Amino acid sequence: MTELPSELLPNIPGFEILEEIGRGATSRVFRACQVTLDREVALKIITTLGEKGRRRAVRLFREARLSGALDHSGIVRGIDAGEGDGSCWFAMDLVDGESLQELLDREEHMPLGEVLGLAEALLEALDHAHRRGVTHRDIKPANILIDIDGVPRILDLGLARRQADPTLTGEGAVGTPQYMAPEQAREPTKVDGRSDIFSLGATLYRALCGVPPFDGETVGEVLSNVLHGDPVRPSAHVDGLPQAVDLVMQRMLEKRTEHRYQSATEALADVRALREGRRPRARPRGRWRRSLMVAGAVVVGVSGWGLVAALNGDRAHRDESSVQPGSAVDAAARAHAELDRITRDTRQNIGDRLFRALQQSDRLPDDDVRAREVVAHLEIAYFGAVEEAIGRAEEGAVASLSAGAPVHLDPESLELGVYAEAFSVTRGDYASRVRGLCRQASARVERRLNAHRAMVAAEIVDAMDTWLADNRTSLLADSVAIFALDAIEVEHGPVSLLTAEQRALILTTRGRVRAALSAHPQREWESAVADVERQIEALRLESARRILERARTRVGDLIPTGQSEVEGLLRMISMQQDQEIRAARAIPELARRHGVAGLATGEQRLRIESMRGAIDRYRDPDEIVGMNVELAVAMRLVVCLEGAVNLRDHVLGSVGALVAGAGTKFRPRRRHHGYVRSRRLLGRNGRVLLARDAVGQPRTYDVDDLLAPCLLELAKAAGLDADAAFGAWLAYMDGDDDLALELSTALQESELTRETLLRFSREAVERRLDTFDVAADREAYGRLVEARGCIASGDLEGARAALDTADRALRRGGKGWAARRFWREFGKEVRALRNDLEIHGRLEAAWRDFGSHVRSDVEARRVILSLPLGTRTTGVKAVAPPARAVSAADGLRLMGPDHLAITPPHRLPPLRISVPSLANAAVDL
Repeated sequence: MTELPSELLPNIPGFEILEEIGRGATSRVFRACQVTLDREVALKIITTLGEKGRRRAVRLFREARLSGALDHSGIVRGIDAGEGDGSCWFAMDLVDGESLQELLDREEHMPLGEVLGLAEALLEALDHAHRRGVTHRDIKPANILIDIDGVPRILDLGLARRQADPTLTGEGAVGTPQYMAPEQAREPTKVDGRSDIFSLGATLYRALCGVPPFDGETVGEVLSNVLHGDPVRPSAHVDGLPQAVDLVMQRMLEKRTEHRYQSATEALADVRALREGRRPRARPRGRWRRSLMVAGAVVVGVSGWGLVAALNGDRAHRDESSVQPGSAVDAAARAHAELDRITRDTRQNIGDRLFRALQQSDRLPDDDVRAREVVAHLEIAYFGAVEEAIGRAEEGAVASLSAGAPVHLDPESLELGVYAEAFSVTRGDYASRVRGLCRQASARVERRLNAHRAMVAAEIVDAMDTWLADNRTSLLADSVAIFALDAIEVEHGPVSLLTAEQRALILTTRGRVRAALSAHPQREWESAVADVERQIEALRLESARRILERARTRVGDLIPTGQSEVEGLLRMISMQQDQEIRAARAIPELARRHGVAGLATGEQRLRIESMRGAIDRYRDPDEIVGMNVELAVAMRLVVCLEGAVNLRDHVLGSVGALVAGAGTKFRPRRRHHGYVRSRRLLGRNGRVLLARDAVGQPRTYDVDDLLAPCLLELAKAAGLDADAAFGAWLAYMDGDDDLALELSTALQESELTRETLLRFSREAVERRLDTFDVAADREAYGRLVEARGCIASGDLEGARAALDTADRALRRGGKGWAARRFWREFGKEVRALRNDLEIHGRLEAAWRDFGSHVRSDVEARRVILSLPLGTRTTGVKAVAPPARAVSAADGLRLMGPDHLAITPPHRLPPLRISVPSLANAAVDL
């Protein structure tokens, strides 16, 4: 997989090229995104320049049409195709996986079950194609993709053809020799679906046995084995393989098409029979028949290759070796008659006739004159045809060379082409002679190519030096030099013919010419570029942009790569600016909590220091457009976090001012505690606040347990600069997410950190809810939060209703709710709140008759009776006054220990009788 810079990727309308994923001799394949449908596809792109390019374009569009005509899950589907700007393209389904060839290179062979599954899937795909008149013509492991789900798919219809396809004109042998059907090697234009079945059989043989059925050291040997050889039975390679597999494989690899499976449907039936353990319909033939009968097989078959009936021929050959002298004469006569027919036959290929003549001569004595004459005559004709085919190929190569096209006459490819025209004869030294003639022709073409290369290279270098001498005193832009040097290469080239050393010499000459003409502008440009890069590194992006614009105005036009470098540097500046803006926007993320628990004070201070360091990195924010806005948000957040972290310490430091004079009243709010009325602050002991309730009872509150609203109340009472945002952020850092969400919602719209705190608080609440894996627990948590709010506002009845709803939700969640996470974390708080509410309810019930004169103190577990003097209390039951209280017409008189204290009613404060029950009344003035 190759990643290329975006400026080097092709531009195909409607597609966004992502990366290169493959490359061949004439094409490149890219992973691309089809913009309109937002899906990834494979995009094959080839050049259409020159005559060969046009032929490749015709083949690519033919492949696109055939792919578009097929719609099967086992065939890679075509999507779209087009042409423009000297190239054409074909979009197809993108299959993530590997080819069967890659799989076999790694694992050598596959188990029988996997091979049968592969065969069934591929035969279904071929049947779909054959029913629509499409023959693939190049089935092989490299053209079969196995996707990530293990589904095989056929690809590369570049060699495929349709019946009566008008775009096909005189093609030579096509396909891959090891997997090519015999008729495809002889007459490539006369192939049909049975040829694909042969190629698939060879592919399955390779997957099952680990070796191809037809192999050889050269292309000629491979083709000779395809045409005349019999592959080894698969059971000879794989121990314990059923003989039925041999039968099906032989049927697929029959030399003659009429003995092969006649359709993919027929082959598919036998493959399914193998998978289901049933007996296939295939029967043994030829040499495979004899080997199977030796092993105990009892089925009959047909011959294996089309020139001699193997079964009858072998029997006749064995009979001839043991006949009497009279019958030998008859055999010789038959052989001579066959030689005469071969001599007169002009319809058959000359190589075919030579092979048959050699076969008949084997039946005669070595000194048979007639046989030697026929063989010699056919040998001359055969090698004449071979040399004629080689000559045509050599002439074509020389003509291409004269036209300036790169040529390479590969001996093996030439040998394959010769055999396609003149047949492959494997007897004697015929193959060696053909190979030698091909190598000689290849060597001659190579010598012509080398001589032409040397001449082209010398002419290009001389022309460049001459042009430099003519323009040495001129002040030319580098683009002018490039244009002139390119014109010289086009005029005397093409450079594509040259060797790597010759191309390197020309590149060196080009560099020398350009350096001699553009030294001064280049130095000034390089200095400016270096200055721009330094400014970018120092985050002075606007200064870098100004320097770059000045350099482009002065010398940019004289630098060949000036415009592209300017665009590249501008992109770099924009990318750096976007990166820094993103980094500044990420500074508030440092304040985010990632768990449901609050942050320790030390961790809170580390977060603030990290944020300060990130802000201090930008020494000159004006150099980055938009940075001032982002840093203002970040710096405001730092101020809020510092105010939140220091809020408790500032409150402790202000206790002295708060208790001066009459003291300060405040309402303590603690985590997981119920409703508490106002208290009067008396002082502090370390980090513990000392207070007194309404009836004088002492109270203590650890400042670290107090919630943010209580701390804000004390801070404002002390005159401290306590912003509402400080309390909201303190609640978030303490882990009181619901309280933080409540406080952040109440912040002013102009508060810069409001949206960040809202987002963090909502995410934290969601995280806490996600810890409950039962919906009932999530509902119970919501009702608990509601109960807390009711208690904080004094709505005890609302709190009681919320807790009842939570209780019902827990029981709806099924049994075992007491062992689930919600109850483990918050059960103690729920029990404490409910206990407070129950006590309050009992006290209210006991003192209901006192009406508005009684109120409850849940924290102290008591009721407070308030009877202002001078007010008639009709309807209130009699109350036994304290020991030193006597009734009077104007109210109650309280007796002191030493004297009688009589105070007028209008001077006496309200009398509060605080008793836990009717039996123990106490008076508190």
